[in-house]
Amino acid sequence: MSVRVLGWALREAPVENKGDLLTLIVLADHAHDDGGGAYPSVETIARLARLTPRGAQKALRKLVSAGLIQATPRTGKTTLYRVVVTPALSSGVNSVRPELRDAGGRTERRKPPNPVRPNRKEPSVNREGDLTDLDRLVIES
Repeated sequence: MSVRVLGWALREAPVENKGDLLTLIVLADHAHDDGGGAYPSVETIARLARLTPRGAQKALRKLVSAGLIQATPRTGKTTLYRVVVTPALSSGVNSVRPELRDAGGRTERRKPPNPVRPNRKEPSVNREGDLTDLDRLVIES
């Protein structure tokens, strides 16, 4: 299993169809760090991607035609797949997590627009720190 290839498939792969994405994720989960060495059977791909075997075959053909995977048939064995990891910018797809680059080329993450602040006043306690009448009724009953 390659975390790098799996992360690319989840965040940056230019895939629109959910079945195709799940198939790519299954292959990325079986691949080495360089994207190669994945050889699950069509039945395994279908089971893990929650597809029919026919749906898995269609997804594999789409991924090959899109250039996201390479398939090498092997006589008497399962097909050997290679996930072709490409940068999101060259594939024309925006990354799920946008990043900013400063003048030095360093990456910095965007901060949330409104930070969450804790509630300053506890509604069940009055200014002196005593319980309110409503809270006393709840505790007594």
